[in-house]
Amino acid sequence: MLKKALIIQGGGFRTGFSAGVLDAFIEKEYNPFDIYAGVSGGAIAASYFLQQEKKKCLEAMFCLTDNSRFINYRNLIRSKPVMDVDFFREIASELVPLDITKVLENSANKKVGIVMTHAERGNPCYHQPTKDTWIDALIASSSMPLVTKGAHPVGDEKFMDGAWSDSLPVKWAIEQGATEILIIRTTAEKEKMQQSWLDYFGELYHWRQKDIKRIFQTNHIKFNQSLEFILNPPVGITIQQIAPDKKLHAQQHSNSSELIKKDHEFGYEKGLAFLEKMKAE
Repeated sequence: MLKKALIIQGGGFRTGFSAGVLDAFIEKEYNPFDIYAGVSGGAIAASYFLQQEKKKCLEAMFCLTDNSRFINYRNLIRSKPVMDVDFFREIASELVPLDITKVLENSANKKVGIVMTHAERGNPCYHQPTKDTWIDALIASSSMPLVTKGAHPVGDEKFMDGAWSDSLPVKWAIEQGATEILIIRTTAEKEKMQQSWLDYFGELYHWRQKDIKRIFQTNHIKFNQSLEFILNPPVGITIQQIAPDKKLHAQQHSNSSELIKKDHEFGYEKGLAFLEKMKAE
């Protein structure tokens, strides 16, 4: 039996693009997937998609950009995190409610993997969330060292942003039985990664923790290996991508609702174009 997987890359505020693609899918009632994997902001987008209500992810992102509680650059001089990732709990509970009961119903008998990185061992964890762990897993998957508090507990262990260990979890989806995979990207299809300033400082900051230091050293290498795998998949595996073919307006840590809205509109157009292409084939 063929299984279809949806993978949503992270990207901070660039997730507005992914949310636009998914809103096109919701509008056209397109959801043939058996397996879902989301990384960081992509995990949040996947969760609101499973709620099957348009623009909820976009509204949640607006809450983040429009509230000084989430981003406060004054914290730099106070040696505190610039971003309060815990604020998402209030968003998901009150401001833009994420109906976990409905999400669980819509994902019943399906595989959901929220990608997180173990805060001590550095290995990826593909967490199948429950009603009790869903919000914590989303916060953990979005917890970035140096920018947010660094790690967040899920159960008895702590995790951080899933992008550090598996930015594009295609191999995991295949291990779950996926043969047809769609990846919603926040970077260009063939764009390779170089070591970022955050990776570099993360490597220096965690110099005593060999396993964590290594993930910052090799993050860009693993990403490029995953990209090569996507562009040259094994026999019997079909991989499609919906990716921006021009630079997105928002950046990973920018905080402009107007820019996010533009990327959402762009993603929405890309989503509709993908569905039209699918219909024609």
